[in-house]
Amino acid sequence: MDIQQHLETVRQAFLENPSDYSLPNERTVLLDGKSYNQNIWQDQFSDSAIVIFELTSNGLLVSKHFCVGVKYNADGSLDFLSNEQLWEIGIP
Repeated sequence: MDIQQHLETVRQAFLENPSDYSLPNERTVLLDGKSYNQNIWQDQFSDSAIVIFELTSNGLLVSKHFCVGVKYNADGSLDFLSNEQLWEIGIP
């Protein structure tokens, strides 16, 4: 499973059973033989709540962050956010 697939799978599992998760949530996961820190947390943006699903790979000189999110809008609708959309609002 690649990084994007993993993040989308975790996001879907969260949406199906949010009570299974206490936020913030942090653990180590292994994907394709490589270890990543997985973090799930909630943040505020304007009048919306955002839950962020992040994988981080720490190297000697650089860290790599991969994220997807879900935004809970004031009207009750949900928006799925990509890595790029999260970067635009300053996450991570």
